[in-house]
This record gives sequence, structure tokens and C-alpha cells, in this order.
Amino acid sequence: MNMKKVNFEGNDVYLAETGEKVGEIRPSTDECIDVFLNNGVHVYAYYGTTDENGEFYIFCRNTTACGRYCHASEAPECRYNRKYAERSGYYVDVDAEHSVW
Repeated sequence: MNMKKVNFEGNDVYLAETGEKVGEIRPSTDECIDVFLNNGVHVYAYYGTTDENGEFYIFCRNTTACGRYCHASEAPECRYNRKYAERSGYYVDVDAEHSVW
């Protein structure tokens, strides 16, 4: 997977680094952000971050484990770990060749 940070402008999806348009959002009923890349492949946008090596981590959505008992609070996938907050945002597999559905 080649997860790259993206920005949304209306229904258009652009690479955060270069501003290159890589796809568009189309209306969906599955409560996900459905992105159709320029090559026609359907992928999802995920909210997360990358570590210092560029490895993507989707943010944890387990709200019941948060607090002083959480064992992953120092991990990159913890949305409250400020070490990785600068790189947080929506990420898309921009080189996908197969649709997720």
C-alpha cells in the first residue's frame, strides 16, 4: 500500500504534498469516505498518521480503553499521542490497482 496524505476541496481529492488531483469523492451511504482514483479504482480514505519511517497507522477508535489503563497510548495509532499529531489527517492508497468492493 502507498498511503499518502490527502486534502479535500469540495469533492476533489488532492495529494497534500504536491496538490496533484488524485481522485474524487462520490456520494455514499456506508458512512465511509469513498474515493474514486483517477484510474477508476474505488478506495477508502482513512484518518490516521505516519511514523518517522512513513509507515501509516489508522487511528484507534476504541473509546472504552482510553485513559490511564490503555496500553497503546504511546503507539502511533493512538489519536492522543501528540508525537505523531503533526502528520495526522486523511490518507488514501493512491497507487491502488483493485477496488475495495
